Amino acid sequence: MTYDENICVRCLACVSESEFGGVTYQRGRIFFDETKPEDWENIISICPVAAIKKDAGASDKQS
Repeated sequence: MTYDENICVRCLACVSESEFGGVTYQRGRIFFDETKPEDWENIISICPVAAIKKDAGASDKQS
């Protein structure tokens, strides 16, 4: 996952959508912890300015 802090409007939708602490807002910045069991696809899709993107070439590792 990539996050472009320059286009982020700090709406905090991703923070609100985070259920397990994978996305937090501290000291005016958004932090991501991809080790948390979040619905990352949903968090990516909820961003209104597409500041969060799935890494190019990343594939789902669930079998």
